Amino acid sequence: ASLGVAGAPTACQGLSAKAKAIMVASRPTVMAPPRTSAAPRAFLAQWRARPHRRLVGVSVVCLEPHEGRMIRAREAHQRLAAAFRDLDTDGSGFVDRPKLCAALESYGLPRGEDYVDELMAQYKCDEFGAITFADYRTYAGARERATRRAWREVLGSAHHRPAFPGWGNGTDRDRTGDDRNARADVFTVLEATKRAGIDGVDAADAQKMVSLLSGRGRNGSAHDAVTYEEFRRYAALLPDAQLRSGNATWDWLAAAAPEREHGKPRGQRRKQLFAGGLAGIVGRTAVAPLDRARTIIQDMGLVRGPASSVLDKSGIVHTTKPPNAAQVCRDVLRNEGPAGLFRGNMVSALKVVPANALQFAIFHKMKDDFLRARSDKDGAPAEQLLLEERLASGAVAGALSTAACYPLDTLKSQMAVAGGLRGSVVTAATQLFRDQGGLRAFYKGIGPTLLCDVIGSALGFTLYETFQTMYREANQGRRPNPLEKGALGGLGACVSLTLTMPLEVVMTRMRVQGLGHRPVLYKNALECLRLSVQREGLKSLWLGTGAAYVKIFPQLAITYFVFELASEQLGVGGLGRYERSKPVTNKAVDEGKPSGPVAA
Repeated sequence: ASLGVAGAPTACQGLSAKAKAIMVASRPTVMAPPRTSAAPRAFLAQWRARPHRRLVGVSVVCLEPHEGRMIRAREAHQRLAAAFRDLDTDGSGFVDRPKLCAALESYGLPRGEDYVDELMAQYKCDEFGAITFADYRTYAGARERATRRAWREVLGSAHHRPAFPGWGNGTDRDRTGDDRNARADVFTVLEATKRAGIDGVDAADAQKMVSLLSGRGRNGSAHDAVTYEEFRRYAALLPDAQLRSGNATWDWLAAAAPEREHGKPRGQRRKQLFAGGLAGIVGRTAVAPLDRARTIIQDMGLVRGPASSVLDKSGIVHTTKPPNAAQVCRDVLRNEGPAGLFRGNMVSALKVVPANALQFAIFHKMKDDFLRARSDKDGAPAEQLLLEERLASGAVAGALSTAACYPLDTLKSQMAVAGGLRGSVVTAATQLFRDQGGLRAFYKGIGPTLLCDVIGSALGFTLYETFQTMYREANQGRRPNPLEKGALGGLGACVSLTLTMPLEVVMTRMRVQGLGHRPVLYKNALECLRLSVQREGLKSLWLGTGAAYVKIFPQLAITYFVFELASEQLGVGGLGRYERSKPVTNKAVDEGKPSGPVAA
């Protein structure tokens, strides 16, 4: 039946009277499979061509299209019903959270609240928090294509045993061209992990992977290979993002051999870099007008003139009192048009993509290394970073990303200030190189910038991780979703900004002095800090703080939100994104509701 060849006695069910009469009249009978378009004679010729099958006087019956569809639909329904019965251990007709948790435990998958919540949301369970067979059937049908694709990734081009004895040619497909009839043995699974780029996998790990899924098919007996039906039951308990992103083999390995540390698949680093770059460019572009307003306000200490808060035609702001962000944006919009609000944003985008990509990738790489270094006696990595580990990871990530991308930051600042560089990025860079001292001009003020970014990154990532820990403690261990993580990241950025704002002001003034008829007033960062306090007071070190707050919270909130959302959808981290062992309760029962549709 799995081949689509209806020759068994049960195949008579659902056939027309004519087909039944032909089957009774001619013995033996071979029926052309409904999953192939081969004509009956061609099918019989293929069957007779087998050296060990010399059939004489065989009748061939070709099913009518609707009868073939009926048989396939009945087979699919029976397979899904059997899989659902495995989850519905007490036969009540629904699967609630404890039952789902028990199934996850048997497969070695995470059982934390975040993982179970994601699965329940995907199954679109009812108001009682239970999954009915109709929900399970709809969900399994919707992800059949992704499951088939993951199965093909496991099979690859490796040879394995065909599912039907005496039928097939020893490759990953049978005569019908259907890879669902194939089986994956230890060698096939081991090759699949190698193709995925996972290091440190041996034959013992592959044997554990096969043993985890084998025996979960129709007859329940263990064997030396995994069938598609067994793989599909496992895949039905994976989140959509993990299955869609090609992590099925990696997750399978992590579930079968959690005590060993293996490498990550080849594409994980690229996905993490992409998520970081995408988050950076979306967050920066969303607040580009506020960023320009902040840069202009911080530059007020270098440009002083008559008491009028306007931006004139030459682009120079004359003021005795720093304007607020809204006033600067209105003046820029009136004199330069909408494009003026995004002046310098192209350079910011060019800078923020590699900077954020490097920053997130380096931080999470160091985070993983620290957690693995503090593994327990069973080899399981620690769950949370220590305070000094958070600070070190954030500081190194900030230092390396700043050193790599600082020239673009300098170019952006000189294009954003009033009277600054104009034209394209290449034109502005050429002008900066020619007029301000060559290559050294791109690294003006790197000392305070490096110090500012190291402190800011260390504080920002530390506060981000700390706020997540506090959130989980306040919510019974539940991890925040991407939107909540974005809000926590924005809050941490505001606290970090308050502490690093004086360095930000010094950095901006060091970069733009000597530009647009500005005087060169400072020899180094310490002198800039001292003279700024003497001439303008201590509050000058926090110039533009209001605009910075208005800008930094949405920017970092959007950045963290997009990064976490993109990482989740791309499957970054695999099963490591989820809590593995926290017990799950039945929320419906806890809230005083009936525990399922039967009680209702």
